[in-house]
Amino acid sequence: QVVEGEARGNKVVVKILKEDATPEEKAYFLNEVKPFRDLRHRNVMTLFGRCLDHEPYLILFEMQSNGDLKSFLVTNRGSRSAINEQGIGLRMMTDIAEGLNYMIDNGFIHTDLAARNCLIGADLTVKIGDYGTGIELYKDEYYIVENVAIPIRWCAPETVHCTPTTIETKQVSCFTTLFHSLIKEKTE
Repeated sequence: QVVEGEARGNKVVVKILKEDATPEEKAYFLNEVKPFRDLRHRNVMTLFGRCLDHEPYLILFEMQSNGDLKSFLVTNRGSRSAINEQGIGLRMMTDIAEGLNYMIDNGFIHTDLAARNCLIGADLTVKIGDYGTGIELYKDEYYIVENVAIPIRWCAPETVHCTPTTIETKQVSCFTTLFHSLIKEKTE
């Protein structure tokens, strides 16, 4: 669950882990915040704090008033030429590159860098990070394997582990594609 809040005069986003979370869900929740715990850069989302002493676990992130980059670009589709003429698009790309470079320099590899995982501040600064709501907002972009959401279409190949489940899924997918092709050919 993700809610808006305020901490020390700052607007924040509070990510709340459900109280009956399994040990695996707790580990995933804590692992998800790891890069933001150790990194401080103007183009990487800031972790304000966390409460892990009792359940439910809470994580507080800085709030970005313009939401994620994908939604921002879709909402402002009609203003694209103005954005480009003012150099905002180029600045946004530079923000992402600088944040990503900082993460890499500090030993973190972002395995799902996408517009849906970048946040836009009031001054249109882009920060790498998200509140974990991408799966709900962009369901079509994820593939669920053993309760893990994978953006398979956009993932770097080395981030996908080959397991018996993924092999079976690929076989079913290949069969479905072949079957569809055969049926389509017969009906045309």
